Amino acid sequence: MAIVYKNCIPDTGLPVYDCNPCAEGEKGRVSTVFIFKEMRDVFEMGQDGITPEGIINIDDLASKINNGDIVVIPNVRGTYDGGTPKTITGFGRQAEKVVGKTHVIVWNDKNHSKNGSFYSYLEDNPTGYFIGWTTENEFRVSGKKLDKVEVKDPVEEDVESLVLWQVTVTWTQSNPNIPKVFLMEDDIKELINNCVESVTP
Repeated sequence: MAIVYKNCIPDTGLPVYDCNPCAEGEKGRVSTVFIFKEMRDVFEMGQDGITPEGIINIDDLASKINNGDIVVIPNVRGTYDGGTPKTITGFGRQAEKVVGKTHVIVWNDKNHSKNGSFYSYLEDNPTGYFIGWTTENEFRVSGKKLDKVEVKDPVEEDVESLVLWQVTVTWTQSNPNIPKVFLMEDDIKELINNCVESVTP
């Protein structure tokens, strides 16, 4: 009689790798930040998790921005660390077990003078918000709400320097450990990267 070992992880197969030897690659820098209360405000939750219905629909996104459901912080300069594994002591012969990743985004915002109350509130109430961010063509979104927000605005001696909000946000997520990535259409990029006082869907 054959011995069958149980597999506690469903074997759904490795997803197809998109092999494109001619790809130019995605250019870095966190350039726009989104703050939103509920993931459903931006995305529809499908059977396979998040689907990008909200972000690829220009009318829907514009409407949510106008209603204040989504706050867009455009034209920032920042970095994303890619996530650091969070581990616990393993069992059997496994020394450690990865239970998620801690993610950190740091951005600099030159729109300083009138945003003290905004950043102060965000720093005091981090667990009420998700974060999204863009690079050149990609939009990413956190899978969990923020754990911590740290904000400062140091002033340099150089008279030509800019006073910037320097913001660090941290969250931990698992399943998936990596934030979802979606490609942005040109109309979405134009909406979030340009200075607009109001948007009419």
